Amino acid sequence: MARRGRFAECLITKEINLCLMRRVVMIAILPLLGAILIVAMIASLLVWSDLCRMSSRGRRRCVVGSALMGVGLVALSIKVAAVWWIEDALAQSRGPVAPIASRLHSVDWRNPIASKSPGRFETVSWRALPARATDPLDNPTTVDKATLGRKLFLDRRLSRDGSVACVDCHALDRAGVDGRPRSLGVDGQVGARNAPSVYNAAFLSRLFWDGRAASLEEQALGPIANPVEMGVEDLNRVLARLRRDAEYPSLFAQAFSGEESITQTNLARALAAFERTLIQNQTRYDRFVRGEGEFTPLERRGMRLFHSVGCRQCHQDPTFSAAGRIGAVGAYRPFPRYGGHAIVARYALTEDAGNAMGRQGVWRVPSLRNVARTAPYFHNGAVTELEEAVRIMGLAQLNRQLSEQEVRALSAFLRTLSGSLQQEDLGLLSGESIKRSNDM
Repeated sequence: MARRGRFAECLITKEINLCLMRRVVMIAILPLLGAILIVAMIASLLVWSDLCRMSSRGRRRCVVGSALMGVGLVALSIKVAAVWWIEDALAQSRGPVAPIASRLHSVDWRNPIASKSPGRFETVSWRALPARATDPLDNPTTVDKATLGRKLFLDRRLSRDGSVACVDCHALDRAGVDGRPRSLGVDGQVGARNAPSVYNAAFLSRLFWDGRAASLEEQALGPIANPVEMGVEDLNRVLARLRRDAEYPSLFAQAFSGEESITQTNLARALAAFERTLIQNQTRYDRFVRGEGEFTPLERRGMRLFHSVGCRQCHQDPTFSAAGRIGAVGAYRPFPRYGGHAIVARYALTEDAGNAMGRQGVWRVPSLRNVARTAPYFHNGAVTELEEAVRIMGLAQLNRQLSEQEVRALSAFLRTLSGSLQQEDLGLLSGESIKRSNDM
């Protein structure tokens, strides 16, 4: 049932699941190899029967040809057995995983570390987050642009009545969230969904809960124009405010060339350039993967469980989201997959059905980075404790009742995905850090 559920999920989301790809390939290849083996055996018999009726010289050819055919059959049989054995090992890797090496070493994210479990064919690789995200060709990050973006991010004049700024829902000292189930907008209105973090958003290929934005530039103006969030009906009014300001005209001119630099496009580009500097790649997880730190035994067990029970199917490292730009496949998943559990109804997780790709019940997969610091959880912000969120995911997505020991271990591992406040405040928000990033 679990495998049929995963296949149905792939059909719903039109995504490629790597585990299913291996299964499909094996189902297609093994019968083909078997057919080739049978044909080769028949050919060998024909060679023997035809050649061996000839003269003595022909008999020598018969022996040589039959020997070569026999060697080919043996080689083909070995290949079939090897492919079957590899697939069996891969299938087992989706079950309990043997302990990984005492320390995982990594050069960088393009050459991820790999540890081989003793006594079996299995590789478990983990990636660390890069220090910098790739800039779009039409919006390279510069100190002037990111400095302007930071000022705009903090400015409440970007809202209709001057009461809400980007930072009010995405607090820079709270891992990029506000800690509310749903954020407050203009006139005290309550948003429809929990505010995602802006930290590391530069590494995501789809933004918003429904994934409707494909880049930070595309996402930036959405909250400003949202009637519940910042409530601006006409963005030209915001641009007019910025043009009348004493500082913004010169700041835009420094960041962007052109006769008229204060435009909607440049407003979005400046905000995106600043958000592209909000990167945390110095978590305990990242240091461990790079071979610079250690995990506790509980954290190690949680890391193995995260891989073995299936969490990594949707939350791939290094972004820990299927919507990541590095090492991820696809961006959307049905949630909840198993909605019949009482805990799903207890937290009203199906009242908002989602509408990613125009399909009810399908969502963009959120990142788990900083998950220990970004409560409350889920699209409706209904869950306040990380351990409870882990229990829910076990039932709602895996149809599995996790033991309390497993919940504690998984939660311990998830807490290693958070960065420190001091590093964020001192390193990520300064112009000097932007300059160093550009020089890399």
